[in-house]
Amino acid sequence: MMTVYNAEKYLEEAISSILTQSFKNFELLIINDGSTDASLDIISSFTDDRIHIIDNGCNRGLFYSRQLGLSSARAPLIAILDADDVAFSDRLQVQVDLLNALPEVAICSGRALYINEKGEPTGESEIFPENANARMLFGNVLVNSAVMFRTKWAREIGGYHPFDLAEDYDLGLRLALKHPVYCINRILVKYRVHGTNTSFRSLEGLQQALASILSDMHQQLGISDSDALTRAHLFYFFRDQQVNIDDFYQLFTQIKASTRNNPVIDQQELAEEIFIRWAEAILLFGDSRSLALLFDKKLLYKPMLTAKMIRRAFKRSVKSLFK
Repeated sequence: MMTVYNAEKYLEEAISSILTQSFKNFELLIINDGSTDASLDIISSFTDDRIHIIDNGCNRGLFYSRQLGLSSARAPLIAILDADDVAFSDRLQVQVDLLNALPEVAICSGRALYINEKGEPTGESEIFPENANARMLFGNVLVNSAVMFRTKWAREIGGYHPFDLAEDYDLGLRLALKHPVYCINRILVKYRVHGTNTSFRSLEGLQQALASILSDMHQQLGISDSDALTRAHLFYFFRDQQVNIDDFYQLFTQIKASTRNNPVIDQQELAEEIFIRWAEAILLFGDSRSLALLFDKKLLYKPMLTAKMIRRAFKRSVKSLFK
């Protein structure tokens, strides 16, 4: 599925990268979201009968277009590629094979080679654990242009929600609370980073969207829906939050308690993810209780405790006493 809005500069390369896949049995669903450039002409110039074009007629936005694509898709699996990115030729085959082999997995993502406007490599996306449900609670491990998910399960949770700057993370997070998420440690796409990327256009809007997504997640898990806990959670996306150590303690203990019986969230991996963040929070926001908080039995994960953490927490406690 590809949504298109004024993407004439890179669109032909994006479409061609799908049509030349080693996996041949697919429908390329392209939603033209009211483009005013030559995008629709470029799409129409392809004669491959696997292409299905939906023309919105006017600009309806990314959420509307993706939700329309989800409701229109006829295949059991949906792969996403943005109109300015490029898929490597085995991308679809790798992901289809993975989801066929692991029928319990709802969504998987490959990694990305970052490129600039000229197509020159600038870096690679981060490597995440294969089983990524616990990590998804604190950030997006999915490269949107490298995801493939099961159509049925995405529809069952209501599909995309209207967070135009973070609708991909929202969908992945809601799937991750119900089904396994899998990260493939293999570069499957070229992800183009440039000034017109959606996420670059409004950091304020992105922050508001993420705050709403996290608040929704808290409600779904039965966590106290307070602005303080949302800000503490949002700290892991935007560091400029007004938070204190007690907010983090409440957030982490409630996440652990609310997911204890969730079969798709590995409790050891969650304990690791939380303890790393808890130790950091103590060093940044701790007070005279810092050393005691580091050893708090509800959040302590001994395999990750280091002498350096203990020394720094002790120093934080001592400094706080003399403020």
